[in-house]
Amino acid sequence: MRRTLAVLGLWMAFSASLGAWEKDFAVNPSAEADRNRDGMPDGWRAAAYHSPAQHAWDKDVAHSGKAGLRIRDSIRPGEKAWNQNVGRWTSATKRPVIAGETYTLSAWVKTQDVTGTASACIAWFSDRDWLKESYTKSLSGTNDWTRLSVTAKAPPRATGAMIYLGLSRSKGTAWFDDIHMARGDSFPGNLRPLDIAAVCNTGFADETAGDGKGGWTDQGKNDMRNLPPGELDCRGVTFRVVDPKANDGKSCIVLRGKGRETFPEAACLPVNRKCDTLYFLHCCAWGR
Repeated sequence: MRRTLAVLGLWMAFSASLGAWEKDFAVNPSAEADRNRDGMPDGWRAAAYHSPAQHAWDKDVAHSGKAGLRIRDSIRPGEKAWNQNVGRWTSATKRPVIAGETYTLSAWVKTQDVTGTASACIAWFSDRDWLKESYTKSLSGTNDWTRLSVTAKAPPRATGAMIYLGLSRSKGTAWFDDIHMARGDSFPGNLRPLDIAAVCNTGFADETAGDGKGGWTDQGKNDMRNLPPGELDCRGVTFRVVDPKANDGKSCIVLRGKGRETFPEAACLPVNRKCDTLYFLHCCAWGR
C-alpha cells in the first residue's frame, strides 16, 4: 500500500508542559492575517474610548512574524476618568467560557518611554453584563519584549470573555504580539511559526497516474490542492500553507512510505532552536 504524507506547516511550542491546554481563544494571535483586506488585523479592534490614544497595525515591530499591535500616548492630562486615559486593542468577539474554570492569558509586550502602564487582561462577561477584569503584571518605562501572563478562574455567571491589551495613563508606546488564551493553568508560552518553504517539494502522489509519468491523484474533499494558501487554524494552532507561486512552484513536503527508491522515507528540517513540542499539520492519503 502506498502512502503519501504531505506536511503543510510546522509550529514550534517552547514550553515545559502543555498542562491542560486545549485550544487558543485568541483569533489571529500573532496579528499577521488580514483576510478581509480592510487594512486591520483580523480578530482585533482598536478602542481609544475618549482618550487621545493612537493605534497602528505595526509592520515594522514584531515579536514573531512581521507585525504587531501598537498603542501610543493614551493620557489626557487633567482628566481622571478611565476612558479618558486608556487605549486598547481588544479581541473582536467574546469567546465562550465556563464559570469556575481556570483560564490563562499570555502576551508579549514591548514598551518605549511609557510613563504609565502597559498590560493585558481577561475581561469577563455574563450573558448581559461586564463582570470584572483579571490583569497581568504591568510594564513601565522602556522594556524589550517581555512575556506577561495571568491565570484566573472565570467568575460566577461568566459565559464569555474578551482579551484587552492596554496602555493606561501614559505617554510613550507599547507593542503587543503573540497573544494566547487557553483553558487551564499552563500552555505553550512562546509559539513561533517555522518557515519550511526551503525544504518543500511537491513530489508525485502516484507515478502510475495519468500518462504514467506521475501526477496528483484525486483525494476527494480532502485533496491538499483545495487548501488555500495562507494561515490555516487547526485546533487553535495556526499553520502556514505555502503558496506554490511564491515558492518556485513548490507547495508542500511529500514523503512516501513505499514507492520510488529515489523518494526519501523521512526528511530532516533544520530547527536551530531548543523546543519541547513540535506541532505538525499534515494530510495523509491511503494512510491507516
